[in-house]
Order: sequence, then structure tokens, then C-alpha cells
Amino acid sequence: AQAILELRGDLQLSGSQGDQPSNMEKPSACRISVAVRLRPSSGGHWEMSEKFLADGSGERWRFDEVFGPRASNWDLYERSVQHVIDAFCEGATCTIFACGPRASGKTFTMQGDNSHSPGLVQLAAAQIWEQQQPKSRQLLQVSYLEVADGVKDLLTGADLPRPWQEMTRHTVRSGPEDILRCLLEGNKWRTRRDPSGSR
Repeated sequence: AQAILELRGDLQLSGSQGDQPSNMEKPSACRISVAVRLRPSSGGHWEMSEKFLADGSGERWRFDEVFGPRASNWDLYERSVQHVIDAFCEGATCTIFACGPRASGKTFTMQGDNSHSPGLVQLAAAQIWEQQQPKSRQLLQVSYLEVADGVKDLLTGADLPRPWQEMTRHTVRSGPEDILRCLLEGNKWRTRRDPSGSR
């Protein structure tokens, strides 16, 4: 399932799709949640609470979670992502993605800054590896795609006309560091866009 949400202002969005662990017995159940994170230099006047965001005109939007500029990647992970990864490790199909305008903090949220604040991908990789390690017969593979005007396989740099059939899959053998190596390699192939564009 896909959902598109358009908001005015300088916002960063992180959405997750997946079953809560308690819904695992219902394979047809689907849940989409949307979390909004204000970046530190948002500008404008935003009023926020745990579930609502309002602009200066008084317009209000409801979200599953609203994170202020001081929220860390760990805060976002713990409240909006960790339960999705739990469900994934139990067999659910899940997607976590960030969207927003250029320079809104999508890369920082997903990949962190490599020194002080790990991103959602690093946190998820560690959790998946930790939960899957006892289940040694499980095969864990990684793909890294860029979805913009088309789909690009970031592990090879190739444009994919039929991505789900042709995408590269790397098998994770030694731990989360295998996933992080794929990210570093794939970042070389990311498209650099005009500052007014979004990805």
C-alpha cells in the first residue's frame, strides 16, 4: 500500500507500514502510521503536541507521532519504528521510509551522522541481527534502492525497469556491519538533485 501526504512547511516525514506484533495472527491486517519530525531550523511558528501539529493560522493536523526539533533519532526509533521491526522479525512485511523536501533531514534520520547519532537504518539493522541471530536458518538479504523519477539499484548504479525482479540482493553474513557497508557503497550512486527538488 502507498500513501502520499502533502504538508506545508519545512517538515520531515517518516512513515511506517506494518502489523503491530499483536496483529500477527491476522495476516491481512495492514497499518500505516505517519510520524512528523520538525527540524531544528524549521522557521515559522509551529505548535505541537504528542499527536497534533498546528501552524500559525491555527490549522491542525493529526499524526501518529509528532517529534520536536530536540528529538533524537533514538526517540523516533523507539516510539515509531521499533515495533515495526519486531513485527518484521516475526514475519510481517514492513516498510519504513522518510520523505520531504530537499535538506529537510531525511538522510540524517535514516542514516545518522556516523559518529554521535545512528540513523533508523543502523538501529533497525542492529535489532534485526540481534533478533534473527538465534534463528540461524534464516537468510537475511539487503537491497538498496532510490525511488524518484524511476528506480535505481544503489548497489550497482543501474536503473531498473522492473525493480522487484532485478534488484541486487546482498546476503548478510557477519552482522549489521554488512548492511552498513552496503549503505556506504550505495551512497556513491545516489542522485544529487537541484536544491528545490525533493526525493
